[in-house]
Amino acid sequence: MEHPEFDETTYYGRLRTFQKTCNPLLAFYSNARINQMRELITKQKEREEENFKATGKHELLLTKQEVKEIRVAQTVVSTAIHPDTGDFIPWVCRLSSFLPCNIPIAFGFIIAKPTPFNTIFWQWINQTYNALMNYGNRNATSSYTTEDILKSYFVAVGSSIVVALAVRKALSGYTSNLHGARLIVANSISSFFACATAGYLNAHFMRATELEKGIDVCDHDHRVLGKSKVAAKKAVNQTANSRFFLAIPIFIPPFILFMVERAHMMPRNYALKTLLEVTCISFELYCAVPFAIGAYPQHGILSPDEVEEEFRQMRDAKGEPIREYLFNKGL
Repeated sequence: MEHPEFDETTYYGRLRTFQKTCNPLLAFYSNARINQMRELITKQKEREEENFKATGKHELLLTKQEVKEIRVAQTVVSTAIHPDTGDFIPWVCRLSSFLPCNIPIAFGFIIAKPTPFNTIFWQWINQTYNALMNYGNRNATSSYTTEDILKSYFVAVGSSIVVALAVRKALSGYTSNLHGARLIVANSISSFFACATAGYLNAHFMRATELEKGIDVCDHDHRVLGKSKVAAKKAVNQTANSRFFLAIPIFIPPFILFMVERAHMMPRNYALKTLLEVTCISFELYCAVPFAIGAYPQHGILSPDEVEEEFRQMRDAKGEPIREYLFNKGL
């Protein structure tokens, strides 16, 4: 239980982990079933602890079926339960719900006429969802008041919408004279900068309270040592960077649609064409989330030289100087 299924010290290992966590099928487990899985994990940890006391080793001999059940339980619980609070993450904020929640948003962007009202409305819906994701997967060791949440929400969503619209408007004069492949590429670049900048700002502002108050840092025994603003800054910056990376695969759908059009396979029926576009965007979203979130480990590490002065002389339970300070980055 102490060792993850994949090596999360490597990017590939984290990518594999989040590919499983982002599986949209996991979004449809009931809370009762998730609690059963959490109980299975708890019992397995207790068995391993008892074995450690008796033999000095945590490892237990399990059947392949038992290992599979535990790994599935770990994946489901990790996407539904917040690691800091132990509470259920709201359904819309779970990684497994990312695809089911974003398909209607993508559909709205596609079918809505590009009027100022529609653009602002769907950007508001999109950035509100992003704000919920950022808040729901924050580091919860920093307490938020209702005022903090509302302030963060309005600043995050407002700034994100303004930036997204400004980027699109700045490039609209250039794209209006383009056609065919050049127009597709230009629109992709416009969308990338709009989404990347808006996503970065949204993550920063929704977690601004962590920057102000700090987040918990722990030793390797998971003993809380105090709150660190340095850890909070690193956690929020890495999360915001991952939102920037999240926009990179936005080039995939236009490329696929361009190739389909070049092959003269683009459906002429409006409904079929819309279905193809939504399918391409859904594929992009499914690929994008593990790619982006896996950029950094969920549990970050600070060296004694990086943390505040008050932590540098601390010792662990064995009386040894602490060499690494751990924190939950959030997602």
